[in-house]
Amino acid sequence: MLSKIVPINVSRDHGDGECYLECIDCSSFKRAEHLTDAPTADPVFENLSIDAIFRYKWFIQDDDISKPAMLQSLRLCTMLLYASLPFWHTIFFGEVVVLRDRAEGVSKQILFINERTELTEEEEALTLARLEELAGRIVLELEDGGEDCSSCDLAEEDEDDPDAKPSVVILLNRKLYGDLERVVKHRTDIVKDSWVQVEGAGTLGHEMAHAVMVLTHGDILEAYFEGSQVSEEGFERERRTFGGILKAIYRTDKGPARYVVDGTPSALDKMIVMQEWPNAQTLALYRHKKWEMGNMGSLFDVSTTWNIPVSYVVNLLQAS
Repeated sequence: MLSKIVPINVSRDHGDGECYLECIDCSSFKRAEHLTDAPTADPVFENLSIDAIFRYKWFIQDDDISKPAMLQSLRLCTMLLYASLPFWHTIFFGEVVVLRDRAEGVSKQILFINERTELTEEEEALTLARLEELAGRIVLELEDGGEDCSSCDLAEEDEDDPDAKPSVVILLNRKLYGDLERVVKHRTDIVKDSWVQVEGAGTLGHEMAHAVMVLTHGDILEAYFEGSQVSEEGFERERRTFGGILKAIYRTDKGPARYVVDGTPSALDKMIVMQEWPNAQTLALYRHKKWEMGNMGSLFDVSTTWNIPVSYVVNLLQAS
């Protein structure tokens, strides 16, 4: 499978005002990418087992969510979870410094230090066992509307069972779920289909980091990882898994197709990139949306973004 990047000269006046949603007009990346000898669905990947924490009978608690729509993303979630076990080990067993105790009106602040990048077999087994203990306490539902993103919240307490352990609900954005469902029913575009499934896995993994943090350390918390001034474990997990935030940025022009697969233009109208974390643009978006994200000290006022070949995304769903 070959991927050839061809520059595209596009120049547009984006207009006045600040752009809080990232788009190609706000970046210096102008390109088309031609993918040749694109692979088909990988039967090896499609038979991979799914980790207990994502097991359908425990994880998906919404009758509107069909199992087939989620399977590819859950398989990739499992692979990425196993590839980033040191991150989960840090949450469960990492060395913690308390920066500020919880008090009325303020959250507790903790800092993880001396984070491990490699684990022994025993540490891996302990981490997987702790994750399995949380199976059934993290459930997936569709958000009810009104938000344009997925989220994670503590579930309401069961008044009939006061001894029940706390649980967390991940609310999946309905548009993203609709895209996942369409991919299962109409597999016609390897680039767009692969991105939707990778985006689904990335979203679930991001929210899973929040869920595990809440169930391990509590919900009124700002958790910082050494070397980062921002409290956002979802993005910290992405940085340790991908090397940054893997995302697709918007295109507002109607120029040539960004991706061409074996001579056929892809319908994906965004451009896949990797963004450094922390970065100023995501922080500006969160402030604009009034979403909570703790920070301390001074932050960079620039964002660094890299081109990512679309073959990288396609290959994430190839196990053989």
